[in-house]
Amino acid sequence: MYRISNFQIYCLMVVLVAPIAILEQPKRLIGLTHHNAWLACLATIIPGYLLIKMFSYIIRKSHNPFPYLLEEYLGKLGGRLLSFVYVLVFIFTASFTLSIFVNFIITNVLTNTPISVLIAPLLFVGYVIIKTGFQSFARLCEIIVIVGLPGTFMLILLACFQNIDIANLLPIGYTDIKDFRDAVASTTSILGRLFPILTIAYFSNNPSKVDSVLVKVMFTYIAVILAPSIIITLIYGGFAGKMLVFPVFSLIRLVDIGKFITNIDILFIGIWITGIIASLTLFWYMACFTSQQVFNLKEYGFLAAPTSLIIGVLALMMGPNILILDTINRTFIILVYLLFFIMIPFGIFIMALFKPDKPIDTSSNSIEPTVIM
Repeated sequence: MYRISNFQIYCLMVVLVAPIAILEQPKRLIGLTHHNAWLACLATIIPGYLLIKMFSYIIRKSHNPFPYLLEEYLGKLGGRLLSFVYVLVFIFTASFTLSIFVNFIITNVLTNTPISVLIAPLLFVGYVIIKTGFQSFARLCEIIVIVGLPGTFMLILLACFQNIDIANLLPIGYTDIKDFRDAVASTTSILGRLFPILTIAYFSNNPSKVDSVLVKVMFTYIAVILAPSIIITLIYGGFAGKMLVFPVFSLIRLVDIGKFITNIDILFIGIWITGIIASLTLFWYMACFTSQQVFNLKEYGFLAAPTSLIIGVLALMMGPNILILDTINRTFIILVYLLFFIMIPFGIFIMALFKPDKPIDTSSNSIEPTVIM
């Protein structure tokens, strides 16, 4: 069975959280905490670090990767039933990720374009990636992060050349405690998307370092939402910023340096679409991989085609317009993340506390080399 490097794991985890967060989290944080959105970003470090330690502990105590580890703690029947529920959750998450992107495009770039015209090519690319194999996908994510992450920071920081007002950050810490709590919970819930590490960590060529990799991912995620939150506040202010539908995109559209560097928003879209496809595909892969275990299949590759139809139809149903999608985004999706990616793993973590320490069995017969194509 092949191994992937810890840097590839880092890249896989970054594409899970960064692309979806950079577009939606600054708006949500500014809407709740206004000019103190950056404080909510920094406060996420504490629950985020605890979440990462929880995932790391489950990995260290479990013999098998998810979804096999569910049978270790819940028995065969309970593990299989919960695994099937997770298949639905992964499909829903993939559909939500896809819907967020296509609604952004038809709202800001290709107005009056049918959603299906955008969904079909994105699903086709994801289908090709899954059929190509997970190892090739990991290499692709390396390229996406190496190019996309610095490019994103560069585009955001270029907005600093616009008129900014430091006074927009004042008064520091003056915010409602409940809103601040909700902002931190929202930001932390996105880190729950790191849940696939419970599978991917077992293919690391250096499992003992996965914990430090996750810490790096967390700080990358914090930086990705902290930078635009501060700059948006400096330029628009806390109250005006929350009125923007996509604050980061509006920020990048402002960039105008010497009447020479303008209209760079197309670069952001080009970078972001690669990250969204990678994020969508990884949850799609998890749905196929988990289905393989639930139904005792020899391989998962043939599931990519039928699940693509389900993901596409759900994406169409989820986002006929940006208002419906925004309602789902502000309420339902956070509950899904908190329940399935944080609370249920926390229950497994509690059970793992009473298991004796055992080394990770990366050669377990639960995983055959043909599982990862």
